[in-house]
Amino acid sequence: MPTRQQFERSEVMTKVRVFQIPIEDEKKIVYIPELLKLFLVPKTVKVENYVEAPDHTSAVFKPPKQQFRRCDLILNNFCNLRCIYCYSNAGVPLKKEMSFAIVQKAIDRVVAVCLGLGESKFGITLTGGGEPLLSFKLVQRIVRYCRTRSKETGLVCKLAVVSNGNFSEKVCGYLIENFDNISISIDGTPEVHNQHRPTATGKGSFTLLERNVDRLLASGKIGVGFRMTISSYNVEQLDKHVLFLHHRWPGVLIGMEPLENTGRCASIGTIAPDPIKFAKHFVHAMRISKEHGIQIRYSIATFKAVPDTISFCGVNGQIFGVDPEGSITACTRVNTKSDPLAPLFQYGSFDTKLGDFVIDDDMYARLGALVVDSILGCNDCFARYNCKGDCCHLRANKYGTDFVIRKSPKCYANRLLTLGLLRLALSLAEVFKP
Repeated sequence: MPTRQQFERSEVMTKVRVFQIPIEDEKKIVYIPELLKLFLVPKTVKVENYVEAPDHTSAVFKPPKQQFRRCDLILNNFCNLRCIYCYSNAGVPLKKEMSFAIVQKAIDRVVAVCLGLGESKFGITLTGGGEPLLSFKLVQRIVRYCRTRSKETGLVCKLAVVSNGNFSEKVCGYLIENFDNISISIDGTPEVHNQHRPTATGKGSFTLLERNVDRLLASGKIGVGFRMTISSYNVEQLDKHVLFLHHRWPGVLIGMEPLENTGRCASIGTIAPDPIKFAKHFVHAMRISKEHGIQIRYSIATFKAVPDTISFCGVNGQIFGVDPEGSITACTRVNTKSDPLAPLFQYGSFDTKLGDFVIDDDMYARLGALVVDSILGCNDCFARYNCKGDCCHLRANKYGTDFVIRKSPKCYANRLLTLGLLRLALSLAEVFKP
């Protein structure tokens, strides 16, 4: 994430919107997103529609030219699972694996930037496309190279990996000794997880995942988080799945995202959850989680200070993702040059003759516009700094090149979800209880 110094801040004050949302019992919610202020008052109380706050329009994130302090390496496109919703259809296309020459140059670029900025550490995340740990020999070379660069520069390397949890005891032990964090994809109870995420041979994948999670957590040496994908199969019992994961592995953060009808999901039929149904069930799960002390997270359910929250995911020039072919992407879901959305998110590539990355400065500059302030119709929305315009991949998949200025197709559902979270923050009763 960008540091405070990477935002050009202004001492100029400006008027910002005060949102007044009528609710039951002759009351209204007063919400000022720019100031992170939230109140519950009688409807009869007069509240001005605008208040003064620091002007953030000149504080829109302006990334220093290609100064990336971390990198997402998309190592391959092959997988030992056949998840029914896989956005990249992993395991089916021709196998591709990143060359070590590309790996080295990506790491070197991040290290050089961190040295120049006076940072104390640099970050490398291994992700996919496919299952990164299937490229285990490459993973080992990456770890050795990162350690070498750490010794040479004095920078601490923070290593993370995103995995499906289906790996051997040898790999598990290696992760414990060499990685700082792992995010494991798990979709709830064994029944729904196995339905969502069968192996390449059609068997369930939960049992091996369970064994590995137990061992990772027992080591106490590596941070573990869960990533749950929500479909029409598990959305209606979202609270049940959250409680199951919490009771099975207490204290583990549970991140969740509703799936899109892209990749393999689109080819087998619509299993993406209805957005409004997801909004209602997520708010209910948040309420249950609050009662049980469970940590759950969803990208849209955020309350952060402006301007830190004007971009949905850092796609506006903060993400340095490298795919197996050496293309640079601002969206790790777009991990091959053959992807129809590649022209919208890929902004450079590895030149084998030069032995270095070449970045398209114009494309990189255009990514800077991918902030909520650029979207028509969002300026007057109370959820604008929670939703942040929603996922750019979702919008691009829906609207094509016009996505930059178009609102999320889930706009109403996102507003409903945000209102539910405001009510929860104010300890108000749940209106749309599933």
